[in-house]
Amino acid sequence: MRFEMSDWVQGRAENGELIQGFIVAIHEAEAALKVHVVQSDNEAVVGKGLMMREQWLKDMPFAETEDAGQIADLVDLALATQDVAWFEELSARLKQGARQDAPSGGRAGFRATRNRLDLPRYQ
Repeated sequence: MRFEMSDWVQGRAENGELIQGFIVAIHEAEAALKVHVVQSDNEAVVGKGLMMREQWLKDMPFAETEDAGQIADLVDLALATQDVAWFEELSARLKQGARQDAPSGGRAGFRATRNRLDLPRYQ
């Protein structure tokens, strides 16, 4: 199997819908993977797990995120998926960025932003 748990993948499901998501289970005997769908052209499958054949999927390209807002959104996703290691990695990147942005001799300021649920989030 060329994929591992939590890998981000994209492909076409059996019914032809395009999906993007991450692997939550691997069934090597059937060469199948269970993918938690995060984005699709079929809204009915978003948020659900789909069984997919390995050959229907490909790796999602890696995108480097340096923007604090993007990293904060990924922190939310790490919390939602209960991925502790990823959460800690992203939190460290946010802290490192805050230190670099801080004026010399001063403290980094925090600004409130709004997330998808229209709840304040502080950076």
